[in-house]
Amino acid sequence: MVNFNDCFDGRADGRERRSLGSVLAMAALLMLAGCGDDIPMRRDGATGGTAAITGQMPAGTGGTAAVAGQTATGTGGTGGTGGATATAGTGGSGAAGTGDMTGTGGTGGSAGTDATAGTGGTGGTGGTTAASCPAGSLKSEPGQCGCDVADTDSDADGRADCNDDCPNDPDKFGVGPCGCGVPDIDTDLDGTYDCDDVCPNDPVKQDGAGVCGCGVPDDDSDGDGTMDCNDGCPADASKTDFDGSCFTFVPSTFNSVTVAGSLDGIDQTTTIDCALELDTTGGAPDFVGSCAGSISAKISIQTQAGGPDVVVVAFKDLNVTSIGSIRLVGDKPVIFAVYGDADIAGRIDAGAAGSTPGAGGNVSCSSGTGGNGDSDTSSSDGAAGGGGGGFATAGGVGGDGERSSTDGGVAGAVEGDSSLSVLRGGCGGGSGGDGSSSAGGGGGGGGGGGAFQLSVSGTLTVTDSAVISAQGGAGQAPDNEESGGGGGGSGGAILLEAGDVSIDVAAWVTANGGSGAEGSENGSTVAAPGSDGAKDSDTAAAGGTGNAGGDGGDGATDSTAATAGDSTNTSYGAGGGGGGSGYVVIYDVP
Repeated sequence: MVNFNDCFDGRADGRERRSLGSVLAMAALLMLAGCGDDIPMRRDGATGGTAAITGQMPAGTGGTAAVAGQTATGTGGTGGTGGATATAGTGGSGAAGTGDMTGTGGTGGSAGTDATAGTGGTGGTGGTTAASCPAGSLKSEPGQCGCDVADTDSDADGRADCNDDCPNDPDKFGVGPCGCGVPDIDTDLDGTYDCDDVCPNDPVKQDGAGVCGCGVPDDDSDGDGTMDCNDGCPADASKTDFDGSCFTFVPSTFNSVTVAGSLDGIDQTTTIDCALELDTTGGAPDFVGSCAGSISAKISIQTQAGGPDVVVVAFKDLNVTSIGSIRLVGDKPVIFAVYGDADIAGRIDAGAAGSTPGAGGNVSCSSGTGGNGDSDTSSSDGAAGGGGGGFATAGGVGGDGERSSTDGGVAGAVEGDSSLSVLRGGCGGGSGGDGSSSAGGGGGGGGGGGAFQLSVSGTLTVTDSAVISAQGGAGQAPDNEESGGGGGGSGGAILLEAGDVSIDVAAWVTANGGSGAEGSENGSTVAAPGSDGAKDSDTAAAGGTGNAGGDGGDGATDSTAATAGDSTNTSYGAGGGGGGSGYVVIYDVP
């Protein structure tokens, strides 16, 4: 007799599960193949097997029911059916369950259908609870793995090795997509696990790094067949090798082709991650700061039609990090010409600081400079305050002195043009009048904000942490008693242009005016200076105040005008006027 185990793909580990009905249906087929004695034992406590149906020629004998499993209640098998000819068959006996819980006896076989009646099979007896492993076994109790297999848990995950497909991986019971010992993680959430992802941190690439590598898009912006990462002129379809002249638009105020002629050998990217200063005074400007030696740029001085000479700093690509900053001072405006892309996350400050103008501030000014306040040193009468400087908007007039003939400085008028076709800085405030014959005098005017231009042939990105400013300076407090406060300086000029401009709404690009200083008291030089224009705010700089002299006027912003300094009708000095705002121009060139 062929054993049923050789015919049925059952497995003794309890993972092949079939219903009682399916086993009955299969039994008849298996008998025809010469199988039918035993149905294999299963460890999961499923219902016992059914005895095979006997053949139809001589009387057959019913098969023996399977033994019940070892972990749950076993059920005895059903007796076989008697044969159909001659002598009736004898039904099989249902075997007793032997699991941990009591089994149910099998059902007797049915009577035969011919000649002599068949004899029913004997029902199996109930199984007995297994309280311990048989003598000679590895363990006294079955545990997770049975009597003869140790309950070893190699990875201490609470599941014995016999039931753990990853016995040395505490994070897995099953193999998973990445196998044992490798986490099934998808870092970039692109639907491909890191173990199968060539670029696990790049959601765009999975199967390969592409031409430009992981994290860099394989983009060809100009459609010339060369990816941007390998294209020296990614915005110029006629060029792939960088020659320094691949601006696709004509930048403002300088000749990009002339400047590009000196760029051979510069590095791909200049990263600024420290505090730098560039002083444009003199004939050889250069950066000063701890990371100045790592800058790859060419600096030249270029003439500008209708305006002052400019310092042009040419880069291939520029990256000012969130901890990087550049302070621009001196007598010439500054142009950063970037022949590639620029990312600005730090600070670029071309503004004035007190009476010191920013780069190119207080240059080419005429009516934009605030007027000086009248002095009165002949008697104990308060002098007038200086007028605020003007540029994009007018400054505030200085406060009048005590006498009707002691007039405050005139307000600086609007100068320049809104397109910044000529790059120049803002104008300074006027000085306050002297109120005493003693040594000293009125407060000095605040410096005008400088001028800064950033021209980028590719993409300009200004992030949320960036601050680009050209603020006016604070009017200064008087050095003498009864004297007027200095007027605030105007904001300067900022011009940003690129083939593609992206400026985060949280970034600051400002050219606010400085405020005027307070006048001094009779018999004292105590007075409050004004404030520089705000760099990272649209709040007006408040005029100097707090003592007996006339208060200074507030500086202008893009939405508020400068205010006048307070006049005085006593022997105290008057306040200086606030400075006007500067220009901010942004060109997103198609």
